[in-house]
Amino acid sequence: MRDPVGLFLAWPWLGALLWAVLHSLDFYLTLWGARLYRTAGKDHIEFEGSYELNPVWEKTVDRGLVFPPRFAVSIVVVGALFWGFAWLAGRAGSFGAWSLALLLGALVFTRVGVIALHAQNIWLYRHIARGGAMEGHVRYSRKTALGISAVRWTGLAALLAAAALVAPSPWLWGGAGGLVLLGAKTSILYLRRK
Repeated sequence: MRDPVGLFLAWPWLGALLWAVLHSLDFYLTLWGARLYRTAGKDHIEFEGSYELNPVWEKTVDRGLVFPPRFAVSIVVVGALFWGFAWLAGRAGSFGAWSLALLLGALVFTRVGVIALHAQNIWLYRHIARGGAMEGHVRYSRKTALGISAVRWTGLAALLAAAALVAPSPWLWGGAGGLVLLGAKTSILYLRRK
């Protein structure tokens, strides 16, 4: 079996493709979850402010824009950065391969974590729409929603770091690092919130 990092080194465009697929899944599942939340979930679960926690995407998600310019730019620019990094890593020997595995771990584990959360939310809102799934009403302040998110990402980072200690891997360390950064970003948003 061929080393997965070797594939990305041999074909640097694979990193750009992986980014485009995972980022698109994240974006479109967010839009789907937001639509289901507005039509079914909001009767039982209410979030202060936008459904989207990332301030960069709040207005886009609130408007339900299907292919906004910012999304197109993010696909192209970040994809080009992944391609360029993979191309350079292919010329940097074992350090390049290690660095690329670290970066790919951060990409895969952060995006898959977010995608899994979207899948959970979509399942919940669809279940609520069928009736009988929930009774009552819960309202989360924006600060509480950010705090829950920060704890979630930090906990997943700790899990991956523990796995990386047992079975050292740049993929796992990259994933743990990416999740730490995601948790830190969300924690900063939490702390700034009054």
